Parts: sequence; C-alpha cells; structure tokens
Amino acid sequence: MKSAIFGAFFATAFLLATGAQATDRVGGCRIAPKTLCPHAELSHARLSGASLSDAQLLGADFSGAKLDQGRLEGANLFGANFRSADLKEARLAGASLFQADLSGADLTGADFGKARLTDANFSKANLTRANLSSANVKGANFSGATFCETVMPDGTLNSSGCRAAAAKSPENSAAACEAKAGASCTSANFAGADLKGAVMRGADLSRADLRGAILCGTFMPDGSVNNSGCPEGQTQARPLAN
Repeated sequence: MKSAIFGAFFATAFLLATGAQATDRVGGCRIAPKTLCPHAELSHARLSGASLSDAQLLGADFSGAKLDQGRLEGANLFGANFRSADLKEARLAGASLFQADLSGADLTGADFGKARLTDANFSKANLTRANLSSANVKGANFSGATFCETVMPDGTLNSSGCRAAAAKSPENSAAACEAKAGASCTSANFAGADLKGAVMRGADLSRADLRGAILCGTFMPDGSVNNSGCPEGQTQARPLAN
C-alpha cells in the first residue's frame, strides 16, 4: 500500500516538474499532436500555446477561443469555426482550413505558409504581419479583413490596411507602423489619420498617402519631428537623439 502511495506521489511530482499536465483534455478532446477529435466543442477554450500539429479537428468549434502561439501545423481543420478567436502568432503552416470560418479572428503574426485555405472565410479578420506565402486561397473571402505588413500568397507585402490596424491597436491608436528595422508601409493609406505622437523613424513610407493626416509630435522616417498639425501653443516634441 505504501509503495503504491509513494509511486503515485513521485509520478505526480515528475509531471509537475516537467511541466506536463495530469489531464490534457479540454471539452472531451485530448490536446496533443495528432489527436483525433472531429467536431470538438472548444468554444472560448483557453489553449494558448497548445500543441495540436497534425491533429484531426474537422468541424471543430474554436469560436472565441484563445489559441495564441498555438501549434497547428499540418492539422486538418476542414470546416472548423474560429470566429472571433485569438490566433496571434499561431502556427498553421501546411494546415487544411478548407471552408473554415475565421471571420473576426485576430490572426496577427499567424503563419499560414502553404496552408490550404480554399473557400475559407476571413471577413473582418486581422491579418497584420500574418504570413500567407504559397497558401491556396482560391475562393477565400477576405472582405473587410485588415492587411498590414501581410505576406501574400505570391510573396508580396500588403500594407494597404495599416491605418485600420493602427486604429484597433490598444498601444497607439495613431501609429500605423511600428518603428523597427525593415518596417514597410509602402502605399499605406494614412489619409485623415490622427498621427499625433506616432513614432515612424526608419519606416518605409514611400507612396504612402498622408493627405489630411494630423501630424503633431510625429517622428518621421528620417528622425525629424513634424509638428505641422499641432494646435497653437501646444508643446512640440524634440527630435530623437541619434
């Protein structure tokens, strides 16, 4: 009896020490690579970082679920429901999302490289910095989707929606591009945007539309500060130090 108790104790201690879970089932579905869980009910489940690569999840309901940084490479997600789900930086390379519903989902930084997205619904999804390179998007619906620094199936960069992406950003509702090495907002539409205090140093704004944009304390790509839109008497920002 004692040996059984000690055995159970050490087994539990080992699981905790290695970061494994005593149970890995959510909504009756085993959360693991290559799991077989068609039509799983995982609506609003908290699955951040979950590993479901090569899983069989056709028709699964992930609506409103939190799957940021999830591993879903090669998974069968035929007809799956991801409406309003959080898939930030999720890995879906090579996954099958035929007729999947990703409307309103946050797909910021998600990787769909070589994924099968035929007839998938991306309406009003946020595809900022998402990777769609070599993905099959035949018949996919992207109406109202946000593209900002998005790698398209043909390898080109789509930044047409950078202004819209910035408006939804909780960090800076004005800035449409982060000031970072290699940032690209070519041909972005900033017309009428509120860019007060935005930092765009080093960004590529070639062919960007800034007509009617409000520039006040705005750090431009060359490091200068544009205060042309500041109200009279407002303190103006100083240029950033080199």
